[in-house]
Amino acid sequence: MSRYARKVDSSHRAVVKALEAFGADVEPVQSAKAGRPDIVFGIFGRTHWAEIKPDTKLKAHQPSEEQAKFIRMWRGSPIHILRNVDDVAALV
Repeated sequence: MSRYARKVDSSHRAVVKALEAFGADVEPVQSAKAGRPDIVFGIFGRTHWAEIKPDTKLKAHQPSEEQAKFIRMWRGSPIHILRNVDDVAALV
């Protein structure tokens, strides 16, 4: 199993499949640098970043301190937190 496969959250595959079902192109970027979102995706002529977290409200499943800092400092379009297929449908 690759390092990437071990690190993805439990809802990762479902979120990516839902994005692709809506027609998005999805690329993983989580290994680029600590604190970066998990994926970048393009849909309807727009590019978005997203952090994928498990579908729970547990504190352990919130963005890390490094991720929260990156989200606050990012000057581009908002970074989405996606937990499930419903989040994807609401975003798209």
